[in-house]
Amino acid sequence: MFAKLLAAGEKAKREETVYSRSVQATSQAFNVDGTLLHTHTHAFERPPPIPIQRPPAPDKPSTPTLPIPPNPPTDTLPEKTVPPEEPLPPLFQDFEAKKASIVDILFKQNTADGLGAPCPCGVAGATRTTMCRECWNYSAACTSCFVKSHVHAPTHWADVWSPDRGFFLRHDISALPGSPGIYLGHGGSPCPNVALGFVPQETFTIVDTNGIHSTKVQFCSCGIGDRAEQLLNARLFPGTFRRPRLAFTFAMLHDYHIHHLTSALPAYDYIAALRHLTDGFFFRDAANPYDQFRDVFKMWRILEAEMRAGQLHGIDRFFPRRPPGNLAVMCPACIEFGVNTTHDEAAISDPSLRRLLFTADGNFQANHYLKTMEPKLISFYRGRAFFPSDPQYRVFAHRIKKDGQGSEQKTTCSYLNAINKQEKKKFVGTDISGILNIQCSHVFVVSTVDLQYGERFLNTDYAWHHAFLQRGLPTLEEMENLTGLFSYDIGCSYRVHALSRFLSRDELRDVADLVAKFEYCVPLVHVSNHKDNCLYLYSSAYRTGAGHFHGEQAEQVWPYSNQFGGQGRQMCNGNRQDLYIDLFNYWNFMKVVLLPAQLYNDLIRAAALKDEKLKVFISHCQSYSDKVPEWNKESREARTVHRKEVCCVYRHTPSKVPSQRRIYQALVDKAEGKGSLVAEEVSDEDDSMLEDSDNDEPRPPSPITLSPKHPRPCSLAQALDIGKGSSAKNHVHACGISSTRDSNFVDEAQVTPQVAEDIEDINPEIENNTPEELPLFLPSHYTPADRVAKGLVALGTLELQMLEGAAYDNLARLRTVVRLLGAMGSDSKKNDYGQARHTRAKADLINANIKFETCMAQYNATRRAMISLGLPETDPTFKKMDRNSTRRKATTENQAVGTQSSQPRKRKNKAKDKGEEPTSKKSRTGSPVATPLGADPVPASADGEASKDQHGWLWDIKSSSRHVSDKDVDAFLEEGNRVQWFRAEADVIRWQEEWERKLIEFLRTIRHYDKMADVWESLATSADSSPSKAAVAMKTSKRYLELSRRCEDVFRQAGYVYRRPHSSPRMADMTPAASTQQGIDTAADGGNNRAGDSPRPPMEATMTFQDRPEGTRNLNLTINNAIHPPPSSSS
Repeated sequence: MFAKLLAAGEKAKREETVYSRSVQATSQAFNVDGTLLHTHTHAFERPPPIPIQRPPAPDKPSTPTLPIPPNPPTDTLPEKTVPPEEPLPPLFQDFEAKKASIVDILFKQNTADGLGAPCPCGVAGATRTTMCRECWNYSAACTSCFVKSHVHAPTHWADVWSPDRGFFLRHDISALPGSPGIYLGHGGSPCPNVALGFVPQETFTIVDTNGIHSTKVQFCSCGIGDRAEQLLNARLFPGTFRRPRLAFTFAMLHDYHIHHLTSALPAYDYIAALRHLTDGFFFRDAANPYDQFRDVFKMWRILEAEMRAGQLHGIDRFFPRRPPGNLAVMCPACIEFGVNTTHDEAAISDPSLRRLLFTADGNFQANHYLKTMEPKLISFYRGRAFFPSDPQYRVFAHRIKKDGQGSEQKTTCSYLNAINKQEKKKFVGTDISGILNIQCSHVFVVSTVDLQYGERFLNTDYAWHHAFLQRGLPTLEEMENLTGLFSYDIGCSYRVHALSRFLSRDELRDVADLVAKFEYCVPLVHVSNHKDNCLYLYSSAYRTGAGHFHGEQAEQVWPYSNQFGGQGRQMCNGNRQDLYIDLFNYWNFMKVVLLPAQLYNDLIRAAALKDEKLKVFISHCQSYSDKVPEWNKESREARTVHRKEVCCVYRHTPSKVPSQRRIYQALVDKAEGKGSLVAEEVSDEDDSMLEDSDNDEPRPPSPITLSPKHPRPCSLAQALDIGKGSSAKNHVHACGISSTRDSNFVDEAQVTPQVAEDIEDINPEIENNTPEELPLFLPSHYTPADRVAKGLVALGTLELQMLEGAAYDNLARLRTVVRLLGAMGSDSKKNDYGQARHTRAKADLINANIKFETCMAQYNATRRAMISLGLPETDPTFKKMDRNSTRRKATTENQAVGTQSSQPRKRKNKAKDKGEEPTSKKSRTGSPVATPLGADPVPASADGEASKDQHGWLWDIKSSSRHVSDKDVDAFLEEGNRVQWFRAEADVIRWQEEWERKLIEFLRTIRHYDKMADVWESLATSADSSPSKAAVAMKTSKRYLELSRRCEDVFRQAGYVYRRPHSSPRMADMTPAASTQQGIDTAADGGNNRAGDSPRPPMEATMTFQDRPEGTRNLNLTINNAIHPPPSSSS
């Protein structure tokens, strides 16, 4: 019965749904052609739903129910509150207040005062009908007055009032009554050889920055030049040189060139904007000169390049080493013999000061589509800039394709294998897959070549060869002490046969001797994707004379050039090369102007970091003073291979790193006192922090743990009939602590009866519930006055001595724990794969971190007791311990990118800003520690920001020579100290080299500016220079002179003085402060001093010319002073 009723109810529900959906039905009738004839809506009457009968529920015990309150009346419901709008900034508040008046003024621009009134010119019948919106303060006038006032501005639009329409109509000047034209050759006046009253009939299109004008032009008939020359004299560039009918103003071409270089504005979009300026509504009616504009701009661009480079002045005679007709903008700071390098520098053997630095990198965004009907337009630069001669390079590239890969040998580096296996489909449809740039360390583009289906070594060889020719080859004498460093993301494989490739190719053989001077490295970010061996073979961090040449400069130009990728791939290859040469020249030009500021920032940064790194290095020397003399004898350049792994002083020997379980067991054995007990090992009283490590599963730490020397009171548990739960364990532990405490209190009352009364006054509640919180009534428990009153001063002195020893023991144990934890994390990342191993490693790391927390808490408790006994809180040895204090670079890991510098963290912890406890992501192993210990916990600097390269003060305390019990772990820790010391030394040397190189680069930059100023001044005063050429040359000379003066000022702000080797006639044009040969007062902060520091005295830049052996002796002296400090503290 009940089932039938349910079935009837479900059927009623379905019928109700059907009726509700078909209350209205619409029928439509259509004609034969498909048009709608009529629409009719049918209404249906919905039947009532079928009631559902349910059987009575079985009897249940009644339960009281709460009464349901009635719904409140609608008029008493609280209204939804709308949050108030945030107030606008003051500027926009003022705009809202002025908006009405601004709108009135804008509307007034559509009319003018005095329209229809007689024109002030007094001509009969002349009325004010014409306005010019481009002339300032122009009043309405008649059309004749407009033409007369715009003889020298014929491209201004004429707005003529139409009384019939009631608004202004825009006209070209030739569309005004009388059809006035634009007259060339006589300052805007008609040519006298043209018949009086002659009206030009030819329509001429002029493109200006305000739009596209269809006007009429009258050429001169006096024989002063053909039509093209007359247009050029009028600052109009013709669209063709035979019978021009279209021209572009110089202002428009220059305007587009700047917008194009700064914002990657395409020519098509610029012409479209000009058409909109011509007619904002019917813009398609305006002429479209896009095709002619592309050709004109190609010619305009090469003319500007030749004028800027001085080729039209004959500048090649002053730079005989550069290739003839060179149009590339050169780097002022890099070595260029005969320009910014003196003969005195040729004798310097310092590899960091006489080193050529190049980077190479490819970009596949600058590709080119393969087209069947492409115009064969060649580049106007013809190999005189970054791209080599295209016909010669095509022959070379065809020979590469014919010969095959050839020199690309197989490699074991995973990064290069990934490059070779990259998807080839992205090159389909392209005949040029991208470009490859050679750049200097200052991010100046030096040379560029096209790539065919990926990066081939011979493409890079040709680009590097062209880069050498751009600056000129050095002589044999100049090459004697010259070195080089070449950074390439696949440099580990490129270097293998680089010299042999140059020797085997006729096109490359002339620079083979220079290539032999180069070493190779991989950029610091890219090398992290290579095998670990590449880091120690090709990282600039461990390369003598490399400074801070990280090699990633090659990537910095691509975000700028990639904006033009969509334009370049659609052009013919000649126009495409012109495009990239132009934008790379603009990039280099911007660098030339801004180079002093860049060098200043680099110099200040290097000066600060070399001092910071030196402090870190000295602290390492003091910590490992007994080992440093032996370590200092090892070679920094030696690289050996053991079991396919590179071994050097900067790397842990991979086969010697013990496993995580072995390190953990050594840590447990050390804390439990197994093996030989030494001073650095923990004492018996500290063994309670360790739990049984035999269990593989992690266990949460118990608040109370029995010390191993105290027997477990099993009999007490049985007497009390307590189970085996966790509460029973805690109760048993508490009983054990209570019994030990009572025994200690009895002994303490007998030895020091002064505290017997305090022992008797113990709160019973604390004694029974939390016995671990009871004080021990030692002298450190009392204030100084109470110790004097109770006669505990002598005992307090003894306790302080014992606590000091315990503090040293805690610090020594902390150092060992942190180093072992770092190795455990490193081993877990490499070897713990699979659920079982991962779970076991997670348990070990959790337990090990608990041990670390306990050890750190023990030290802080000891320190608080020592402070109570009189230790100053600012004691330099026993500082407050936190995670930052234990920071130490992990020697088992490769040196991370960015650890050579101290840059503030970009991401801030919001919890820290709010005063809460900072939190961070949980580690992969599930460790509760925010930062992996021993693997660079991040400390906080003085300003609250974290610093990457500061190690904790824990490592400044002199280390003990005693070790843990396991011999392999002992050797591992010893090698870790050695690796840490050598890496710290490498950081000091690299930043010292970087600082010295920036100083000499400042000198080269100033010399380059001076050289260019002298050259352009000579070009201005040469006999074959016309007045116009002389004016351009003199203006350029003064610009370079101003650059030199500004660079000297920036150099002076950094705390140094540049002294010229000889006086120059141009010195009279400089300010007295810039031309003085005496020391310069630097009382003001020059930017290299921090707040509170005394200003740095001026220093002659020539002091930087010193050989590396002297610098090495100074570093050895620093090491010796750190190991054996001078007897006098003042020194």
